[in-house]
Amino acid sequence: MPTKEQQSTLGRLSAIILGVATLAGVPAAVIAFWPRVTVVPSGLFDESNAYSEIFTITNTGFFAFEDMRIGIGICSVDTAKHDFYVTPNNCDETGPHVRLGLPKWDTPELRREETFSIVLTDVITVATEEWKAAHPNVILSMQIASELRAANIIVAVNFEPWPLIQRIEKRYRFVAEEQPNGKMMWHAVPLSWKDIKLP
Repeated sequence: MPTKEQQSTLGRLSAIILGVATLAGVPAAVIAFWPRVTVVPSGLFDESNAYSEIFTITNTGFFAFEDMRIGIGICSVDTAKHDFYVTPNNCDETGPHVRLGLPKWDTPELRREETFSIVLTDVITVATEEWKAAHPNVILSMQIASELRAANIIVAVNFEPWPLIQRIEKRYRFVAEEQPNGKMMWHAVPLSWKDIKLP
């Protein structure tokens, strides 16, 4: 049978262990419930059109996102006719400052493990003959760009994670590059990535 002194020591030790566990549990709970999102390129739906990349956004966190808005910032682009230009600092540390987007890229809610996809051709693409015929008076449009040769973009996902917490924006950078087989491929790079031109 433990003495009163031993019981008192055990009680204090239990209280310390419980306190430490509580303190360790709070950050762990915050990390577990912190909103998480992924954005991945899902592939071209039209192999002949490098603008036809699909980007899929997934809520990998615990809670639903509310009032989600998606935008694409063009950091740099090279087209067959060099007919597309963006300001050099559009995607600096605080950018992208100029974004492309559509109302259909917004959604009031994205629940846990739900996905949402956007297609780059919604905002920029090579015009088909059918499109040109339907829009004979359009001279300048992002729907009549020349073929894509290379691109560097940021997909920005802006949302409310839950009530009483301000909006969060997550940014993801992707580049499109021509591969040795002549096909274009989109892939993810870090936000800090810089295009290195080899001599």
